[in-house]
Amino acid sequence: QTVTFLWRMAGKPAPKSNKSKFSDIKEKDYFYKATIWASEKKIVAGYDDGTFKPQGKCLRRQMVTFLYKYDKFVNGKG
Repeated sequence: QTVTFLWRMAGKPAPKSNKSKFSDIKEKDYFYKATIWASEKKIVAGYDDGTFKPQGKCLRRQMVTFLYKYDKFVNGKG
């Protein structure tokens, strides 16, 4: 939900790719495009095992990191 929120705040930009690099993100997921976009913009990185864990809890430190990286993106520094 966090990634989708940031993607919508950015105006729902189309990602450059249409294929997710995360094995647990499927095209039917409502957050599919948002996750690809956030990954392309280096807002999210996922886990070392190639997953994103979309149903996992978003920890406070993760949220702060997402917001920091999103701020860099919207201010032209990312």
